[in-house]
Amino acid sequence: MKLFAPNRLIKSPPAWPIVGHAPYFVRDKLGFLRSCQETYGDTVRVKIGRPVWLLNSPDDIEYVLAKNANNYEKTPKLTSTRGRRLSGHGLHTATGRDRLPKRRLIQPLFHHSIIASFSDSIASITDNMLDSWCVGDEIDLFDAMMQLTQKVTIRVLLGESFGDHNGKFAAALTTRRQYIEYFFTSILPYAEYLPVPVVWKFRKARSHLHMVLDREIRQRRKAATVSYDLLSMLITTSDRDGKPMNDIQVRDEAVTITSTGYETIGAALSWTLHLLSQHEQEQRRVLAEVRSIKSLEGTLFDHIKQMEYTRMVFNESLRLYPPTWIFIRVANKDDQLPSGTSIRRGDEIYLCPNTMHHLKRYYTDPDRFDPDRFSKDAIKNRPRFSFYPFGGGSRLCIGEPLARLEAMIIISRVVQRFGFEPVGTNRIVPRPSIVLEPRGGLPMRLTEPLSM
Repeated sequence: MKLFAPNRLIKSPPAWPIVGHAPYFVRDKLGFLRSCQETYGDTVRVKIGRPVWLLNSPDDIEYVLAKNANNYEKTPKLTSTRGRRLSGHGLHTATGRDRLPKRRLIQPLFHHSIIASFSDSIASITDNMLDSWCVGDEIDLFDAMMQLTQKVTIRVLLGESFGDHNGKFAAALTTRRQYIEYFFTSILPYAEYLPVPVVWKFRKARSHLHMVLDREIRQRRKAATVSYDLLSMLITTSDRDGKPMNDIQVRDEAVTITSTGYETIGAALSWTLHLLSQHEQEQRRVLAEVRSIKSLEGTLFDHIKQMEYTRMVFNESLRLYPPTWIFIRVANKDDQLPSGTSIRRGDEIYLCPNTMHHLKRYYTDPDRFDPDRFSKDAIKNRPRFSFYPFGGGSRLCIGEPLARLEAMIIISRVVQRFGFEPVGTNRIVPRPSIVLEPRGGLPMRLTEPLSM
């Protein structure tokens, strides 16, 4: 039995009566959390609606996400009945004993041997987008990457034969994304019942998504041959007892893939291409690597595995602008962290990659873009959880291998065809929404690619 040390030495910033630190957090989430760490250290007690622990010790973060993950569940707003009405009963909302079996069931679908089969489709969709661009065009790079990764997700999930000819399925996914932001950021109780446009638009979009997925599941169950898309694989997979998922379970997992499968990577690609547009030397190194590897024999997937510098660039982008800017966990039982902090049942934990990724003791001049931070030697000199853009432990993002493959293919395709220059003089400011996105988008003008 653990002995609980008192938390007398834990500091907390000055707070308002009743509302606590909520006004500061609402006004500037990223700035408030970073200032808390810089002023009060790696363990800070704040009040944002309820008492919250902000943790920035790699040991504490590893403990919560990996070593004792069973004691720390996702926020009830996601895993409760309310959250499951939104996201279904798939892995994304699973808790307790239900979580690990579901993860074991889905995990093989994201093995490298399977995701490699999607390489050519990702490249083809990317090339189609680039074919529609012309030097001199002005685009919103953030919107473009969101649309591209959404198309990739639909193709990977439903296959090449799926024809969303009028774009209703894609539009429904976009509506769902808008509703998720409304649902999770609203301070009103039961915001999903308010008579506002975002609510009734979402209900209509959800019905369409379910209708399409139910139809596709029925067609695949009747088909004589197996299609090589994730939905077909979900249908044919089974647990350790040989029991397959029923149609509702398949649909719930498919909904999870459509929701989480494109937003994070879309934001990550936007930030990566933005950073490359601002740093010509690093862009030239990426371009040189891509062109040198392209001349080698092997499949596209083989080429991607050799793009070491491009991978370093992507990791540095994830460090500076982690799309998942915060992970929230709630303690099931009393516990004590490696730092000695006593956690009580029901305490809420904030793990903020954006704050951790900018700590000077791990990243010299942390606001500077420097892909060499992710050389193999540099990585060895930092704690494991000083960098955790996809989470960690048993809740590590299951789609990370596919996301990274997608990023490598898209970056390598884009830099060969176009360069970017910003439109206007407005400073790019990160906005912490469902993902970390640029406030006002990323208006860019397409230019000729760099010459070598």
